[in-house]
Amino acid sequence: MRNQYLTSRGDICYEFVLYKTRTQAQADRECAVNGGNLVTVKDKRVEDFIGDMLHKLRYNGRVWIGLNDIATEGEYHWSTGKKATYLNWAPHEPTLFLSTIEDCVILDVKKHMQWFDTPCHLRQYEYICEYSIEQDVSRCPADLIRNQYLTARGDICYEFVLHQTKIHTHAEQECAVNGGNLVTVKDKSVEDFIGDMLHKFRYNERVWIGLNDIITEGEYHWSTGEKATYFNWAPHEPTMFLSTFEDCVILDVKKDMQWLDTPCLIGFHHYICEYREYPLVTHLCH
Repeated sequence: MRNQYLTSRGDICYEFVLYKTRTQAQADRECAVNGGNLVTVKDKRVEDFIGDMLHKLRYNGRVWIGLNDIATEGEYHWSTGKKATYLNWAPHEPTLFLSTIEDCVILDVKKHMQWFDTPCHLRQYEYICEYSIEQDVSRCPADLIRNQYLTARGDICYEFVLHQTKIHTHAEQECAVNGGNLVTVKDKSVEDFIGDMLHKFRYNERVWIGLNDIITEGEYHWSTGEKATYFNWAPHEPTMFLSTFEDCVILDVKKDMQWLDTPCLIGFHHYICEYREYPLVTHLCH
């Protein structure tokens, strides 16, 4: 079913099942029908994304998430089997006096997205499924190295060039060799995807993106020629007093993924290339 309840972020497809209720076990089984599981809220960024989606869908109830301590009391794991490292319990949760029967977890939108432990089989709630998206890089340019730094999202292949640094012009030229360009961060969802990938690589430096005002001062376009409509400037950026020669842009991971304008020909940075029209195939979100 393709509708407003189905969306993707990074390499995960999310299904917001807000039109029926199930017990936790039933919900997890329904997710498993399509090869998924109840959602893993691995960190604050995922939680914020889920919160944004639920707000968009005008939902303010409670949903099952994949967290539970069914296997061992007090040791919380996700439905995938992965041990939980991020937790957002409501005050006085999990409740110790009912701990032996409250083995599953709900997320309460009204209570600031906080979590409550609850019995797995007594109550029914809406739920969120997640599915891993197969990253099909077979249709990325043939000369690109197939490794963890090459991935696909939608109809774009992304190459994270974190093993060498270039000035902006040379980075753009390297992308162009295989028919690409420096990355277009057209909206928050793309930025979140890039942030997730860089976090996965444990990378916390600066990368070139395709934004620049080389042609007309103060008019920012992407390397594709498309006019920019989304920005995530750091405070006091772009710098006005150096604007005539700071025509290119870097994304600073340490500064919450914010952007800084900088000279195109002076700084050496890693970079991200994108290659268009190489579709990604998945069973649910495509």
